[in-house]
Amino acid sequence: MSALQQYLPALLRGAQVTIVLALLSVALAVCIGIAGAMAKLSGSRVLVSAATAYTTLLRGVPGFVILLLGFYGG
Repeated sequence: MSALQQYLPALLRGAQVTIVLALLSVALAVCIGIAGAMAKLSGSRVLVSAATAYTTLLRGVPGFVILLLGFYGG
């Protein structure tokens, strides 16, 4: 029982950091999604083309590959 008492504060802190990062990630994803939608709906050919290229690229590449590229660089 003493090991649980010893590590519980660190585990709770880790859970708190995880929840905060998850919420920040969702907020960032929503902002990027709204910006992409606005670009697709705009009348500008440049913005529509850029948004279409971005979504086509991200939909065509598996998520795991994108994670690896982000982690290891590329």
